[in-house]
Amino acid sequence: MAQAAATLVTDKIQWEAMVSEIEVFVTTADKIVLADEAYYLPGLDEQLGSTLTFQTSNTGMSRGFVIEALETGAGLTFDDDGATEFEDALSVGDIDAYEDDDWQLSLLDGASMMAFGVEIRHSDFAPGEAITLYSGANAVGTVDLSLLPATGNNNYFIGIISDVPFDRIVFNEDPDGDDIAIADFRFAAQVVFTTDLTLWEAMVSDKELFTTTSGNIALANEVPSLTGLNDYLGPTLTFQTANTGLSRGFEVKTLQSGAGFTFNDTEGGVPVAAFQNALSVGDIDAYEDDDWQL
Repeated sequence: MAQAAATLVTDKIQWEAMVSEIEVFVTTADKIVLADEAYYLPGLDEQLGSTLTFQTSNTGMSRGFVIEALETGAGLTFDDDGATEFEDALSVGDIDAYEDDDWQLSLLDGASMMAFGVEIRHSDFAPGEAITLYSGANAVGTVDLSLLPATGNNNYFIGIISDVPFDRIVFNEDPDGDDIAIADFRFAAQVVFTTDLTLWEAMVSDKELFTTTSGNIALANEVPSLTGLNDYLGPTLTFQTANTGLSRGFEVKTLQSGAGFTFNDTEGGVPVAAFQNALSVGDIDAYEDDDWQL
């Protein structure tokens, strides 16, 4: 299965602005005790075993999920050694006892995720450290954590946004000397619609830009030449990768019967600023149902 684009966002406020339907599971003692495997409120340096199962009937959330330590012999620990970064957090094994702090979170039920967020504290991200997203048994995306800059206190928010649904995340940690704390899981099902260009650009990756200037419009198969003002171009414009240099070829079509595209549309022969270096469906005031598709 081909891997999809997975975007890493380290600003929690920005990540929350990019997604919707967010559910937060805070890793405080009163929430950890809701696990099937927990029988009492966990305290300082509490050993919880290698698996914690959180049912929707206990948490009140729309998704059930399981957290598992993946390092052989290691379990999950709550409030490890009373260290500040480990307060109200989970860790894989005890501090300095286990160093390959791999773990995973899998959904039991409910809607698949389109986005996931978690706080990782006390971490020095090293080469090879990554989060891989899965849909069933298939890996559908990976984010490289090794290039994250130092924060000063080595505490990070790790937010991921995917363009395909996923139901499991695997955190691969390098077996180095740091011991990480894992806190506060955020689940989101739907990427939001946005009209903020800066926000949209932060949400996506592998962007390609096709500007609707006369030089680029002239690259369409159907356009032999442009006069530059109030050019009628017909109902279809086809842009081949061989002409544009983009990785995708595409076609733009008007959907209103009888209307074609106009480039640099004018009103009464006078240029209109909003229509400069732009396409319109038909002439201004001549066609009003400006449906189109790409």
